Parts: sequence; structure tokens; C-alpha cells
Amino acid sequence: MLDLQTDILYLRVSLPFTPYSTQVLYVEDFYDAEINDYLRRNFRKICEDMRGVNYRFCYLPYISQEVVSQEIIRYFTPYQHAAVNPALDSSCLTPFLKRGCKFNHSLLVYDSHLSSGRYHAFHSVRLDEYTNNLDELFESFVSYLSRIKNPWDDRMACSTSLIVSPDDVGDDYADMTFTDEVSDLIAEVREKIDRLRKYGVDKMVLRSLLNPEVRLSVMRITHDGRIFLPGYDNMEIKMSPLVKAVYFLFLRHEEGIVFKTLPDYRAELYQIYSSLTGRGSDDAIKQSIYDVTDPCKNSINEKCARIREAFVREFDDQLAQYYYVTGLRGMAKGVSLPRTCVHSEFGRRKIPIRFVNE
Repeated sequence: MLDLQTDILYLRVSLPFTPYSTQVLYVEDFYDAEINDYLRRNFRKICEDMRGVNYRFCYLPYISQEVVSQEIIRYFTPYQHAAVNPALDSSCLTPFLKRGCKFNHSLLVYDSHLSSGRYHAFHSVRLDEYTNNLDELFESFVSYLSRIKNPWDDRMACSTSLIVSPDDVGDDYADMTFTDEVSDLIAEVREKIDRLRKYGVDKMVLRSLLNPEVRLSVMRITHDGRIFLPGYDNMEIKMSPLVKAVYFLFLRHEEGIVFKTLPDYRAELYQIYSSLTGRGSDDAIKQSIYDVTDPCKNSINEKCARIREAFVREFDDQLAQYYYVTGLRGMAKGVSLPRTCVHSEFGRRKIPIRFVNE
């Protein structure tokens, strides 16, 4: 086992990705054929060995291939169908080195405790000092990783939601818990998002290769209430009837809706739902309409979370946030998509419904 010597390297805070202490990054000042050939030949084994001690090996030429799949392209840039930029190489970060520092050919591990407001600090192990014994170097390096303290980064920790009982609050309960509730996406969707949404080095690669931008699609709503986004390969956004009725209510009111005033929209929501389903006086549906327009209950937040889920299931939040319901506590909640982008045929047919007030 080699006695590894580590140095500290500093990269500027303008680094084009957020570093995490669970990622090991290979970097170089210039291309070395021998080292890169070794990394390519042994990439799978290196990854498996580092995964065994809860680290991920980031070799930029391969990360580029791994990250930019057709599914990734569709999720982050639904308005385009193929990546056009070449893969990144391992020297692309040299402009971000602190003056006087050199990568040489090194493995980097981020250290949040040594970092400051001006620089990110990384532990560095140089490979070019062990080119004749890279197998033993990586064996020793994995052993080194297993020994160093590697706390979870605070930024990866989940926030604790405010726990409030509806019995303890007034008609602002739904408003108080709106942000927490809509952030708690359904488990099956969160699993896909965690798989697609990349952090750290991956995020830099995605940004570099895909150049994601805010390019909104028109929303087309058919006469029977189906939602399509023509600019995103005509993808359909699917929701259950009651969730869709709530969404259409917010689309109708560009000025937004203050949750305290939800009872004022009860009859309108009932009409929208009935137009979507063709169902009239149904006690169960009527109770659901009452619940979702009761600001003392959490039903409206659950429906808004489902609306958000419907969009972020299909594409990244950078774009999705324009389509789902957002808003600050105590303020009106609404959909920020410009209404010039909403082309709707829905609502032209009316189903006569007499709504009975409480």
C-alpha cells in the first residue's frame, strides 16, 4: 500500500458547478495519453471500487457520454432533440485554478471545511508521480477515501417541513403550508427526478453540452380539456379531472387567487370540473369541491402539488416553474405563464349545473 501525499488546490468560486464531497474528479493541465488510456481501460473497476466507499468517480470524457442520453435531452431541453456540442475533456477547468496552482494530472476531493467565500478547496493526489504503478495508486486512494471524514453536504440535506395541525389555525392554514406541501413531490416522481436531475460535475456537463435555456412552449388546451405543449414535441400533460379543474381555475385567473378567498371560487370550480367530466350532482365530488376550496384544509395544497408533479415529471423545473402554480405566503397564487401562450378551446360547451351554497 502506497503512502499517498496530498496537496490542497484552490479553484475560484466562479467554478461552473457546485462541488460535492462525494465526487472524485480527475483533472489535468494537458492531455497525457498513458494516464487517459489507463483510466479508459479501468474505468468500470475504478467506479465500482469508489462506489464501495460511497464516492463517485467523475471522468469528464465519459461523464459527457453518460449524462447526455436522449431521455436527459428531452427532460432538460424538451425543445430540442439532440446535443450538438462535443464532449468535455479533463483540462476544461484549468481557467478556474487559483493563480499559482497547477492540476498536473490529479484526483480531486472537495473539502467544504477548507473552502471560503473566494475559493473552493480540494485535496489533490497527483497521478503523474505514479505512472508506473497506477494499479497500486488507485488501491491506496480508495483506502484513503474510506478513512477520511466525509459528512453529507448541508446542501444535500432535506429540509424539515413545518408541522401544523389544522385544528390549531384559522383560514390561512392552506396558505401557511403551501410552500412545504408543493415541494414534497410524489415518491414515484421524485425517484425519476433524482435520476435525471444531476448535481455537481454532472450539472456542469449538462449546461456545457446542452446549453439549456428558458424557451417556453405554447400550451394548447383541446375542447375536451387535454393539455398539449406543441413546442416540446407536442407532449401531453396529464392530470386527474379534479386536479386539472383546479389548474384550469388558476389559468382563468391571471391575477392569481388568494387562498383565503377560495370559497368565492367554489361554483366556478364546480362548473369547470363538470365540463371536464360531464358529471353533475355527485355528493362525493361535491364534497371534494368543498374541501379543495376550504382554506382551513390542506386539499388545495395537495392539488397544487399534483399540478407541479404533472409538469416536473416531464421536464426540468427551470421551465416547469412557468407552468405550475406558484406564489409567496400571504400573497395570491397563480400560474406565471403569459396567457398569450395559452390557446384554449375548452369551456365553449356548457353543462348547466345549479351549485348549492353552504
